[in-house]
Amino acid sequence: MKERGDERILGSGEFVQSLLAEAEEYIDNQLPARERLEKVRHEIVEAKQDGGSTIVFFRSESRSEILPALRKSLAVKFTSEYGLSMAETAGQLGVTTNAVNYMIRKG
Repeated sequence: MKERGDERILGSGEFVQSLLAEAEEYIDNQLPARERLEKVRHEIVEAKQDGGSTIVFFRSESRSEILPALRKSLAVKFTSEYGLSMAETAGQLGVTTNAVNYMIRKG
């Protein structure tokens, strides 16, 4: 019976199988790029409405009271739940990639 990995490195074949199954499940649960972008835009519209601001104000460089917290929560959600890159997230939120990196590190 042939193992699916080197036991000396990864451990038993069962362990390797469980990792592969978990990875396949993760891939199956990912959204297509178009659908993911639609969800992101919908989240931004909802957040904008809940915060009582316009999309132009939301994507501006303003640091008014509510925007930083709102952007941070969306940045964390977009990167962790939707799998967006920091650059994609930054573009959607109207901030720099470094700003997104800072937001998700301070999580």
